[in-house]
Amino acid sequence: MSKPQLYDDNPSSDLILQGDIFTEIDFFLTDFESKISKGKSQSELTEIALPPSGTGNIMSLIGETTPDAETDKTVTKEPILRQYSEKRPVAIVSQTCDIADGEYVVVSPIYTLREYKEKLETNGEKAEKIREHSGLITNRKGLLDKFYLENLQVNRNTQQNCFIDLRQVNTVNKNIFSPRKRLASLSHWGRQVLNYQLMWVYGRPVIEW
Repeated sequence: MSKPQLYDDNPSSDLILQGDIFTEIDFFLTDFESKISKGKSQSELTEIALPPSGTGNIMSLIGETTPDAETDKTVTKEPILRQYSEKRPVAIVSQTCDIADGEYVVVSPIYTLREYKEKLETNGEKAEKIREHSGLITNRKGLLDKFYLENLQVNRNTQQNCFIDLRQVNTVNKNIFSPRKRLASLSHWGRQVLNYQLMWVYGRPVIEW
């Protein structure tokens, strides 16, 4: 049996569809760092943080409190919210009917597998674990929050193995996307698999598989 085709060879010239992949835009990211503080109560470390306009998310940050074995004071790991933007290729993850009827679409950023491996190495992961994680992505057998994009044509001369990070989303006006800026469009099979993975990440129903 031949391998299903991931990309549509003849995408629509005037429609934007779920799974369409576009050139770089400013994508807002959120990272968490932590610092240790002593003697603070849980309530003193609670705060509400608002991500940049257009991300559609509100996050509540609560410090993690643990007892200190050496003193009577409390040791708390206080989360620090760090937000920034970086230019990223993105994929539209909104359903096609929502794209047609609405003014805004939800997009997720795209990373290369090389970037992912380098990040794991920086975090001190062992080579065996890095191979395992990479294999789960490329075989679509696990890590379903990462949708594998094999041989994505990122520019005229370069194809790279990438993935869509489905756990990161921004909400943006759909008018910034035009078919001429599209890098690729998923095939019908590709959109089915994308919907399957979105179901696992966000609990979306899959009507037909």
